[in-house]
Amino acid sequence: MAIREFEPGPWLVRLHEVRPPEAVRVFIADEHRNLSHGSRSALAAEPHVVVVGETGALDDAAMLARQLVPRVMVLAPASFDPSIVSTIRASRDAQPTPEVVLISSRVDEPYVRMTLEAGARGYVLPDDPYVGRAVRAVASGGAYFSPDVATVVRHGYLRRGCVSIGALLQGLTDLERSVLTDLVRGWTIDQIGAEVGMSAAALIACRHRIAATLASHDGADLPSHVA
Repeated sequence: MAIREFEPGPWLVRLHEVRPPEAVRVFIADEHRNLSHGSRSALAAEPHVVVVGETGALDDAAMLARQLVPRVMVLAPASFDPSIVSTIRASRDAQPTPEVVLISSRVDEPYVRMTLEAGARGYVLPDDPYVGRAVRAVASGGAYFSPDVATVVRHGYLRRGCVSIGALLQGLTDLERSVLTDLVRGWTIDQIGAEVGMSAAALIACRHRIAATLASHDGADLPSHVA
């Protein structure tokens, strides 16, 4: 920290050395131009977000993730592309593991569940102007869902063996349910910590307890957006 004194007068200015936030490296795989022009522009204008590459071929996404080392992969598949699950999993096999934001117009429960279980932490509709918010949320350890997708999750349409998520939530404490709700809303760890008065380390431990509680219900893996 540097200190300057200005004369005359008792003025004292403290100049704190501020370290700029690390840029979030983003790679976009946009099949059939599903990402709208407005969303693309919003992402480009997002501070501390750098688009390091782009392809129109979903099959190339995993290979390019290994080459370009993005922090976040934005995947926009064709509406009914069944290969998206394998693409998400293959992309997350890269080291270091990138987070995945999916751009899709589909909001049916089987598709949403399938992609979240494959490892997507963000699920954004093509007309959602907050794709930049989704990128920042998943990059910082949170999640983001467009409102219609959040409704699918929140009202228990993701099911495990015909058991609704509402039933599974009964195994969580009030604090854990509050944290899970904020994760579903797309809040970052820092935002949740400010709300509930917990450190980042304590919240990460809480998130692991949530994952263990939900997964132990029937032995299945917790969808990655809350793991």
